[in-house]
Amino acid sequence: MKYIINLTFLMFLSSCTYSVHQFNAGDVVRPLPLEKMKLINAEGEQFSFLGFTFDTNYVLEAVEKLNEKCPGGEIQGINTRFSTAHGFLSWRNKVHLEGFCIPGS
Repeated sequence: MKYIINLTFLMFLSSCTYSVHQFNAGDVVRPLPLEKMKLINAEGEQFSFLGFTFDTNYVLEAVEKLNEKCPGGEIQGINTRFSTAHGFLSWRNKVHLEGFCIPGS
């Protein structure tokens, strides 16, 4: 019986959850055929342990990564997803950016 209780307790300690906090959808101002638009994406994340956060500029880094994937073009229709993955005494904030790169004229 003690083994089952210890195993159950260990299972609760190692459990995790995942939640999406916010999703924003952008619009394409200058629609083109899909063949001329390139779908690009970038991610950034922040790790937190016991409430101590590291890398507080993870959203800015994700935006810079997205801009690097569309040099000389325009990014439209940006979708943004902000989520958190919870672990034992820690969590990971994630931002996922996705948009269409429209080449410059």
